[in-house]
Amino acid sequence: MKRASSRAFDEFEVNRSLFLQYGVNIAGVVVNKIDPEKYEQTRQYLTKAIEHHIGEEVPILGCVPDRPYLGCPALADIESQFGTTLLSGKSALVSC
Repeated sequence: MKRASSRAFDEFEVNRSLFLQYGVNIAGVVVNKIDPEKYEQTRQYLTKAIEHHIGEEVPILGCVPDRPYLGCPALADIESQFGTTLLSGKSALVSC
């Protein structure tokens, strides 16, 4: 299985290729779904890998930890977005 930092670099490369095709400059990178315990290791790896492979420094602006609740909208968000009213289960407004 591939390490998360290797997958993050692969995804960066795919997006960078697209950006180059359309003339988009990359100001920095925000890496998503990073194991919180490996934040610093991931940041260091990606900084070195990007510089080595593309020959220039692209700053890592941040790493978003992988938390189960980040991919799960709260019912309050859904209610607001669609202009609806929750009829029951008000306690679920802030959890998945």
